[in-house]
Amino acid sequence: MAVLGYYGQGAILGEPLCINCAACRVPGCGRPGDVYDADEREPYCQRHAEQFPPGEAPHGPDIVELGSARRAELLADPDTFTA
Repeated sequence: MAVLGYYGQGAILGEPLCINCAACRVPGCGRPGDVYDADEREPYCQRHAEQFPPGEAPHGPDIVELGSARRAELLADPDTFTA
């Protein structure tokens, strides 16, 4: 399970994502997503997000796994992430 987190505005979007909904949408990948494309509402792993042409890269909130070191890091700084 993961949640969408928005880094920089001091808030968590908090939308829960199941493992399938958080998996990279590139066919054949299936790795856990790192970024959620806010326009298309689809997750992408960092590797595939970086392969988009300039200006077309997915943008939106980070995907943060519950219990991950990244979530703990964000929670440690109340100005960047709240749960």
